[in-house]
Amino acid sequence: MKNKKTIFSDINDQIKYILLSFLFALSFGQVAFFEENHVHLLRSLANNNYFKLNDDWLSNEIDHVPFFTFISSQIIKYFSLIGLNILHIILSLICATSICYICKFNYSNYDFKKIIIFWFLLLILIFNEKSFAYGVAGQYVLNSVYQPSTYGVLIISSLALFVYRKENLSVIILILAASIHPTYIIQAFFLICGYLFYLLIYREYKIFLKISFISLTLISPILFYLFSNIYISDFQLNAEGQSIMAEIRIPHHAQVHSWFSYKDLQILIVIFFALFLTYNSKRLFIPLSFVVLSTIILTIIQYYTLSNFLGLLFPWRSSVYIVPICSMIILSKILFFLDKKYYKSVSKFYLYSNYFAFLLIFFFFINGIFDSYKSYKNHKKKYPISNLINLHKKDITRILIPTNLEHIRLNTGLPLFVDWKTTPYKNDALIKWYERIKLTDSFYNSTELENQKLLFTIINNEEKITHVLIKDDQKNILFKDCKHLFNDYGFLFYDINKCKI
Repeated sequence: MKNKKTIFSDINDQIKYILLSFLFALSFGQVAFFEENHVHLLRSLANNNYFKLNDDWLSNEIDHVPFFTFISSQIIKYFSLIGLNILHIILSLICATSICYICKFNYSNYDFKKIIIFWFLLLILIFNEKSFAYGVAGQYVLNSVYQPSTYGVLIISSLALFVYRKENLSVIILILAASIHPTYIIQAFFLICGYLFYLLIYREYKIFLKISFISLTLISPILFYLFSNIYISDFQLNAEGQSIMAEIRIPHHAQVHSWFSYKDLQILIVIFFALFLTYNSKRLFIPLSFVVLSTIILTIIQYYTLSNFLGLLFPWRSSVYIVPICSMIILSKILFFLDKKYYKSVSKFYLYSNYFAFLLIFFFFINGIFDSYKSYKNHKKKYPISNLINLHKKDITRILIPTNLEHIRLNTGLPLFVDWKTTPYKNDALIKWYERIKLTDSFYNSTELENQKLLFTIINNEEKITHVLIKDDQKNILFKDCKHLFNDYGFLFYDINKCKI
């Protein structure tokens, strides 16, 4: 029987795991820049002088993910956006390899090599299907978009390193995840407490003190940055900003009442069953159990107190890495059962089924590459309004747009007055953002000329607007006598300097 303490015992197995992890990493593809949730790249693009984004008011607000911005800025500077695609592949590879080694540790009495092809096929399937790879509240650790949350794969890597007795590196990797995406700070706290709890139970006091010191030393600069740049001492401003974010902007992430459903009960069943299967592997069971218990307690508290502060800490975000780990622990057990009962690892059926499983993996790999290619090929067709605006971009300083057209800012590289997707994170700036949202929505919803004129004057005094995108409907009162730059796809685009209003 192999010793649990050894992690890289067989070079050939490692190469096989990494190769299969690479196929996994490419199996679900990547969406083109700038589709979906690439809004966190705003400052990185501005730092690289991406057209006029450095003049956008949001790019000059306090950055809540400065390390993510720094990493992305440097990669874009030296390798272009393609470097972020490569980094996303590397992070996906780390995710698959880490989950693999966690399951391998938990079933150290079994020969993991016998099920490895089937195992990776199931990993690919659950991440493509999403239900048993994603967490609650619409949150996830990995999908086809490069964003700060993707670095949550380092939390999985941390747990894998800890179970194989690489405690120092485990804590460093865990704090790295929290430094890149600060919403992972509470997850790092949960997991480190789980590590420390295990070390206390088994009286490993020297390691306990060492990782306590490392954790405090590494987390202090992050907390200092957040406290000195994000924290506001004004209680009323904090309460108002938290209310805007938790109750208006992202209640589907921050309010248990908004996201909880029967599907989350299914996830809880999966987690508890997986914990039962890890009970004999105490180095895995104790930290995971501590995280699950802490998450459930704080989630229940938020449910009954409706605390916006607690909701914005996202204690349930631990599910984004616990769910895929637990799902694969259960599926690994099923594979071992089937291998023992039916395959015997020597039959022709076993050999042929392995070939078939690998062909399916290769199919998902090819499909992922094709989806990525298709996404990039069809990207411009997907945002025709942005393409039309780009024809006039040299003359544009700042655009007023309907707040739901969130793709325009990054796909044109032009400053906007405001949109719904991209928000600041300091509470006073968040209040300012929401005032802009209300002002813009009021302008576009107004049906009276004088009211539209007044609202536009207020907007223009806030920031000088040079161009306006407006729906081609009966509400277009203020600019109806102006000559438009284009009239397509149900929108009119105006140069304000050429309008008399």
